[in-house]
Amino acid sequence: PASAWGMDFHPSLAILASVSEARDVRFWNVAERRPAIGKVLRTEAPAFSLAFGQPEGSLLALGCDRGILEIYEFPSLQPVYRDVLSKGGDRIGDMRFSADGAYLAAACWDQTIYLLRIASAPGRASVGRTETQWEVRLHKALTGNSSTPTNVLFSANGAYLKSNSKDGQLLCWSTHDGHRSKSNAAFRDTRWQAPWTLPMGWAAVGVWGDPSYDGTDVKSVCQAYPPDDGYMAMGDDQGRIKLLRFPSPFLDPPCQVCSGHAAFVTKVRFSCANVLATLGGDDSTLMLWSLERTAEDAKAPTRLVHPWTQIDGPAEDPYGFIGAPSFAQQQPQQHAHFADELPTSFSRGPDRNAPPRMEDPEDPWSRVVAAAGGGSASREQGAGRQRAASATPGSRRPPQMQQNQREEPPGDRASDERQAGGGGRPVNPGGRATSSNQSQGVRDALWWG
Repeated sequence: PASAWGMDFHPSLAILASVSEARDVRFWNVAERRPAIGKVLRTEAPAFSLAFGQPEGSLLALGCDRGILEIYEFPSLQPVYRDVLSKGGDRIGDMRFSADGAYLAAACWDQTIYLLRIASAPGRASVGRTETQWEVRLHKALTGNSSTPTNVLFSANGAYLKSNSKDGQLLCWSTHDGHRSKSNAAFRDTRWQAPWTLPMGWAAVGVWGDPSYDGTDVKSVCQAYPPDDGYMAMGDDQGRIKLLRFPSPFLDPPCQVCSGHAAFVTKVRFSCANVLATLGGDDSTLMLWSLERTAEDAKAPTRLVHPWTQIDGPAEDPYGFIGAPSFAQQQPQQHAHFADELPTSFSRGPDRNAPPRMEDPEDPWSRVVAAAGGGSASREQGAGRQRAASATPGSRRPPQMQQNQREEPPGDRASDERQAGGGGRPVNPGGRATSSNQSQGVRDALWWG
């Protein structure tokens, strides 16, 4: 039997069209899962590729053997354009319309990609409708491939065209003047047309994770449509269908493998409703698959047990609350919320020339400072703050801070009070550290200025 090679969904209708070497185009009712009886279009030569026009599907393009390109109006199936593009008579293996329908790219086996420009204008009015006048002309012949180009894809704005070839080349051209770019790195931030259909590229590295694959074992891939556009389907020469994450930039990614075809898979395509159609080559079989989320994909995340919570740390560890599962339940008031807790005042650090910093009496870091014995911003003021923290009833200090307490030299307290007053911080005559002093201490310790 004749092998089937081309297939495409209509962009808005539940219609699928397929072509084969039997020189016919067949239409399928996807909603009812049956062929459109009697709707068969005969072609002059064996057909190998097919594409519906974008964005409304008003054109149907056929790539045939001997380099013949035919374009029909849809659904009337009236001829719009016919030309022999390849002088050597090579087949057209893949076609793609740009997102706005202004360009059509035809990848030919003569190592050339033919870029056509399409324009429309209202024509004469007939009974009940107005006929559209189409103008199709050859715009550029894109060269540079050293082997047969197999797949083509436009950028989202139609300004660039990317291709894959049998020898693994990834080439890019400008659709405006046909100039080929010498560096693919220049397109690392370019948004490409959806869905993605190139078997080679950064987004499809995982397609080639099977060590038994060579450069021709995967002939077609297709990304799903939103909201499931994080998935991609592919078909290989072993008749298998694989479902992967998209993008898939790593080798050997996890995937779901399905089987059903008795021969190599020539084309896979998602509809706008995410119905997957796969086309077998020698078995001439068209299969439909549904994309469904499993319960495993929607399961709630498991609770994490951090390793340090299983170790008996120091009893006076001021940071023991980090990672503790019960901390958020026992002390929810310690968490700061930007919408509820706003800064109430500004103060300056030890350096009078430093920019002002926000001071929040309810800052949760104040509790950490109180537990640790207060912070210091400089060597000269550190001893005075430690003594002030030691005067706080019930305060906890690490063991090394308790051992380093010494007799306060005469005049140090007055000096500390003068420095605190000069820096704009409140001074407590009783010598005890207030919450503002503690909060200011941690801000001095964490100040990046």
